[in-house]
Amino acid sequence: MNKTCLNLCTGLLSLLMVGCSVEKPADASDPKVSAAWIKSTLKQAEKSTNAGLRSQLLISAYEHAEQMEFAPEASAEQLRTVPKQVYALAMKSENLDDFRWALDQGIKIDVQYHELLKFWKLGPEWREFIVADHTTLALPIFMSHTADDYSVQFFDLHIDEFYKTGFKVKSPLEQTEFNIRFGSFIGELIGDAVEEKNRARLEFLIDHTPTLQSVVYIDLKMKNSMRALGDFVFHELKDEELACKLVSLGYELNRIDLSKLDFGNDFKNVLKADSDYAIHALRLSEWHGVLSTNDLDFILTLPVSAMKAIQKNHVDAILERSMEMKDTEATMRLIAMRSERYPPTRSTYTELINWALAYSNLTVFDYVMEQDEEMNIFSIDFGMLARNQELFLKYAPIIMQNVYYTMDTHPRKNGTTIG
Repeated sequence: MNKTCLNLCTGLLSLLMVGCSVEKPADASDPKVSAAWIKSTLKQAEKSTNAGLRSQLLISAYEHAEQMEFAPEASAEQLRTVPKQVYALAMKSENLDDFRWALDQGIKIDVQYHELLKFWKLGPEWREFIVADHTTLALPIFMSHTADDYSVQFFDLHIDEFYKTGFKVKSPLEQTEFNIRFGSFIGELIGDAVEEKNRARLEFLIDHTPTLQSVVYIDLKMKNSMRALGDFVFHELKDEELACKLVSLGYELNRIDLSKLDFGNDFKNVLKADSDYAIHALRLSEWHGVLSTNDLDFILTLPVSAMKAIQKNHVDAILERSMEMKDTEATMRLIAMRSERYPPTRSTYTELINWALAYSNLTVFDYVMEQDEEMNIFSIDFGMLARNQELFLKYAPIIMQNVYYTMDTHPRKNGTTIG
């Protein structure tokens, strides 16, 4: 038996026990009889200590007065206050039917924060009734208390609408505090869904989770839930669709290793939509060992400007990969970026020269020769130079000017011997 029925039964039982001093007129056309009954009923309502019974007496008197051809002047003032009294009594007795009746008579709901909070505490039926007519005002308050009361049903029913508002919370609720509590609540729901391995539920939650940029403040529970969700989606479900949705939210995840994920371009495109996030998600500012070719090829699709946070050894690997891929334009941008962060040394130039030879890149070779005027041409791998005809033809005369022809088996101090 719900609360409304219980209150109604209690009221009727009390009504039968108290009884009415005047039997309710069957015909409201007799003004004297009706007026006497209304006056008596209002008097009984004043004396009643039962909120449910008092509401029923007031409603009966009010409705009978409306049926009369002539309003009872003696009770007119009291009758005008009936809807307001019933409104207050309905809140007290938690009788939603009486509350609706009061609204039908023109009473307006008090939509101040503390009053709306009372409706939340009255239970699910009241919440749904209020939020249907006062969505903008009630929904932020009710969603805040959804987290406190773990009201999953209300969350499921209204999260879509709340998501569309951008999770807008109005004063007097404080946005930061709300973010933390609500994020923690979503984190719990995600944790439950991961434990149950419920893909449909996870998709629903991911679709209705605010982006990190819009939340900013989250607690440890939410952080751990998102990391666990990432591991589950990437490595157990291996679900590229959910993975795309997840990374677009921007939350902290455990390191993403592209070499271990069998995902296609859809995932890579979503990941590189925010290049700073991509570099962080791949943990490129740290050393986790040699990057895979898969990782390097993906990184080369990111803007060079986003690579400033990448660990130096990774920068070197990316640079070499760009030369191997014959992407000279990207290579020169990377060289400029690396030179800005790490002033070039003789070792740096020698490394570039040897890569230029290995991948037949005349542009990089010429660049190094121009930048390092003291580059010792004899430190170059002549065998690799000989395999690059264009480079060999250009630089062979310079080399030959400094080569001594001899049958010696050891090089001279100031040159190289050719047997």
